[in-house]
Amino acid sequence: MKHFSLAKLKAQGIEIDWGTELVSFTHNDTGTTAVVKKDGRTEEIQSSYLVGCDGASSIVRTELDIDFTGGTYPQIFCVIDIEGEGEAISSKSMNMCFSGDEFAIFMPVRSSKTTRLISIIPRELQKQGKTSFEDIKPFLESAFKVRIDKVNWYSTYSVHHRVAEHFQQGRVFLAGDAAHIHSPAGGQGMNTGIGDAVNLGWKLASVIQQRAHPSILETYSPERRTFAKVLVASTDRAFTRIVAKDKPSKLLRKNIIPAGIPLLNYSRFIRRIVFNILSQIRVNYKKSDLSYGHKNRLHAGQRLPYTGYNYDALNEMDWQIHIYGQASDSMKEFASRHHISLFKWPWDKRASKAGLVEDALCFIRPDGHIGFLSEYQDTYELNAYMREHGIVTEAAKSHAAN
Repeated sequence: MKHFSLAKLKAQGIEIDWGTELVSFTHNDTGTTAVVKKDGRTEEIQSSYLVGCDGASSIVRTELDIDFTGGTYPQIFCVIDIEGEGEAISSKSMNMCFSGDEFAIFMPVRSSKTTRLISIIPRELQKQGKTSFEDIKPFLESAFKVRIDKVNWYSTYSVHHRVAEHFQQGRVFLAGDAAHIHSPAGGQGMNTGIGDAVNLGWKLASVIQQRAHPSILETYSPERRTFAKVLVASTDRAFTRIVAKDKPSKLLRKNIIPAGIPLLNYSRFIRRIVFNILSQIRVNYKKSDLSYGHKNRLHAGQRLPYTGYNYDALNEMDWQIHIYGQASDSMKEFASRHHISLFKWPWDKRASKAGLVEDALCFIRPDGHIGFLSEYQDTYELNAYMREHGIVTEAAKSHAAN
């Protein structure tokens, strides 16, 4: 996918309003009106749609009165940017350290002298109420064999596991932490929020540019909420096991994790499993209303399998056709008539190993997932699929305008 920096956004005429607070909003069948405050002044912003990416305490979600079901873990975490000495700090790599029932994560940050330390505040200290850095410093230095010379930042926080009851209400949407929050186990929070943004972004763009029926927006919540529920459940199990005080959990912390982590350096198979989980490349939308067709182990809704040469085409971020093998004349004519990019790749060992189907038609969504799959390059069914969802490619829209 294309990388958009702030400079590139500005070059496209998109400005970010920093230091702007959402005060309230209204919405109806035709659009939304947001009241925002900036520099002590309030103003109204009219828009077709509104997306609440405003975090766990989302005003948007609260105003919509959407349930945020789940719970809060009893542990209190601290996050500290430190400078100091000790093996966990000087190694300049991420370290997970265990001491009795406690653990801490040490991660180098961009500043060459700074290390970010994340730990659970021991119960004895939690009972005191609000805990300062000076309160926890002796514990950290003793438990993890480090010397902390300087603190650049210190904060405490609670960890929650919650998923919003739905991610859409009319023309208003929720994304990121406003829609789901979970434990830091696996470090998947940012990836999940980006996944929401990509999924909703291309659908909103398509509708606003009249290249898809508005009904396509109704696939956002089912697709992303289904994944969010699975993610929250799995991270909850992992986190609970890591922090629990029972014997199996202690065995996991003291023996299994320390023995297992080094295997990542030696086992390509294990590294691939971990990569697939953390990168979320296995996220699929097989049960989505936008997914049609399957053959063998290839299903519509899956991310397009990677062959080593086929992902540059996805930079178009538009609907496109992929065929691994031979494209029929009718397929070529259909793609040309509808102004759809047709990528014809050779059927080779890499395509076969990736799980693709020889000569099958893969109609790829702008986010790189397969929308429509036909073993026989059925252009009649593809045309029906496009009509059902009002799909028009950007090239076709431009051609019609000219």
